[in-house]
Amino acid sequence: MKIRTLLRLFRVHQYTKNLFVLAPAFFGLELTDFELLDKLFNVFLAFCLASSAVYIANDLYSDPSTERNNPLVNSRPIQSGLVSDQQADYWFKVTISLAYLIAGLNVNIEAFRIILAYTLLNVLYTLLLKKFFMVDLLVIVAGFELRVMAGCAAIGHEMTAFLTLEIFVVCSMLVMAKRLYENLTIKDSARPTVKRYTKDLCLRNIITMAVTSNIIYVLYCFYGESIPHVRHHGYMYLSCGIVMLASLRFVSLAKQERLCYNITNLFLKDWALMPLSLVWTGIVTYALYF
Repeated sequence: MKIRTLLRLFRVHQYTKNLFVLAPAFFGLELTDFELLDKLFNVFLAFCLASSAVYIANDLYSDPSTERNNPLVNSRPIQSGLVSDQQADYWFKVTISLAYLIAGLNVNIEAFRIILAYTLLNVLYTLLLKKFFMVDLLVIVAGFELRVMAGCAAIGHEMTAFLTLEIFVVCSMLVMAKRLYENLTIKDSARPTVKRYTKDLCLRNIITMAVTSNIIYVLYCFYGESIPHVRHHGYMYLSCGIVMLASLRFVSLAKQERLCYNITNLFLKDWALMPLSLVWTGIVTYALYF
């Protein structure tokens, strides 16, 4: 098997989602602790392997008749025949075993349990839960929450209310945008559950979630657990404006139907979202750490 095919099977381009494990350390002012960074790297690596295993299982056990008619996924290695079911099953076992070993041995037992829960939940999603309207969205969002929980487990912190709510709302908005893109792109070949995410429903929810996420973030900048330790409060308030501009741009892209299948990559490609993301990261990093 070619390396390129293997990387496509693992969906390496989706690994940016696993950066969510860094969120607790970033907002908890822990990124300068090199011992914790070692654990965070290991939990990031474990989640990359676990997510690859989940993607392989999803491609391996999805309904083949539906997948062949879906232009968004029918070019994947398993669906296109580049990788056999036996090869896919082998790599599923390799990736999931390595993920459990890294989490259990190099991080801690709590991280192992979280990654185990993540894989079991997503296998259940592939086999059953993806057929239920809104339940499919909640399962995907739960995957992001579990990533953040694993980051908390790695550094020994508890999940804060602000972080839990913000992750839930922002990720719900991203998944709703993905469902909108799927409906606009594949239309009749979409599975019945996806067809229920109509354009009107998705846009209303995206706008509502964008506003809600802004409110939560503003409240965090004033009352968050780490805010009393911040030296440059003015920069945190300034970051609220950046978040609002990014939210307006995202809603605008959704209304103009200019989204993409991997929504997180939109922040790396769009001419406005990418610089806004970089400016926000720079401002908040300076406010928290300098």
